[in-house]
Amino acid sequence: MNHYQEPPATRRTKQYVNAYMKTIIAIILFVAGVYAGAVTNIGNVQEHVASRTLTNIDGFTSNLKHNVDATLFWQVWDLVQKKYVGGEQNDIDLFYGAIEGVVASLDDPYSIFLEPEVTKLFVSDLSGSFEGIGAEIGKRDGRLVIVAPLLDSPAERAGLQSGDVIVTIDGEDATPLPLDEAVRRIRGEKGTVVAFEVFREGEDDLLDISVTRQPIELTNIVLEQREDGVVYAQIAHFNEQTMSKFEPVIAAATKDGVKGLVIDVRNNPGGFLDVAVDLSSEWLANGDLVVQEDFNAGAGEDREYTASGAHRLIGVPTVVLVNGGSASASEILAGALQDHGKATVIGQQTFGKGSVQEFQTFPDGSSLKLTVAQWLTPNGRSINDEGIVPDEVIEDGELDEDVVLDRAVELLLQ
Repeated sequence: MNHYQEPPATRRTKQYVNAYMKTIIAIILFVAGVYAGAVTNIGNVQEHVASRTLTNIDGFTSNLKHNVDATLFWQVWDLVQKKYVGGEQNDIDLFYGAIEGVVASLDDPYSIFLEPEVTKLFVSDLSGSFEGIGAEIGKRDGRLVIVAPLLDSPAERAGLQSGDVIVTIDGEDATPLPLDEAVRRIRGEKGTVVAFEVFREGEDDLLDISVTRQPIELTNIVLEQREDGVVYAQIAHFNEQTMSKFEPVIAAATKDGVKGLVIDVRNNPGGFLDVAVDLSSEWLANGDLVVQEDFNAGAGEDREYTASGAHRLIGVPTVVLVNGGSASASEILAGALQDHGKATVIGQQTFGKGSVQEFQTFPDGSSLKLTVAQWLTPNGRSINDEGIVPDEVIEDGELDEDVVLDRAVELLLQ
């Protein structure tokens, strides 16, 4: 089909362009990236490139730092459709690809444009279930890494560990994959197998690990009331059930004769911000600062989240266990209690996932997850990249020894 006969895909492209006039056109302009020309009218996609210009964007040009000639974008588009050896391409794929390229140029693994089908996968509710391997995936130094396998997940049972670098997925190089594409390849129907080659610190050779995908139910809290008077609570995730599941922990920790409380957020990849604030508030006084959101200048006002609620754990001796798989909401909790002197933090330095993403969906079902701020602890320490440095750094022992937990109990019994 000739490109200029306006195929259905082209008509849909025009509809999308019009629907996103204020936002998507901005993206297209930045893709163009040329410091020349003026912005005037938007032409129809089927018209010749020379007549394709922009219109109906009142005041938009004045907001650009440079003049941009959008005809370059249409010139490239036209050449791809006319001359690419693979033949004419779907207009929608090209359109989405252009937007993805703009977001990818930010060089931020957590800012992602998602096509409609990928959006459906990405918005799985933290309180619900999904099918996959049960591991949080992140990027560090341009490499895909396992932030943490979820508690009792297929990933954990197969042997994946926090800090493992994913080298291949089903035999294909994973290094250049964007984060969302890697997640898409790793997820899949239950019963199917995904094969990894991973690099693990201390190992001479790459490890071959295959994981059978299963429905993932998010485990929340494991409670143990020890005979020595210490209450142990492992928090696996911060989701909408966490506070209700934490009630028995509070009841156990405030009984007479209790020596102290161990909060274990090792390999906890995070979750909801408000849950981290509510949980931290149990140790803090009303109005104490829990976490700060630091926005880019001009992008929004900095925001402070303060403690409120019942504050039932004030005065309860507490040790928080962390490691390289502790991220996001786990770091907020550890940082807040550490800065206020309400807990001793021991273990290994945390992952450093301290950025704030704003999630917006569009009429066609696509979405944009954009980093808009970073988290700071009450004392102003940046969580992003730096993570939380424990008060006492302790390396894990053998697989059958939990030297970090042993040290936490020792501190509480002193």
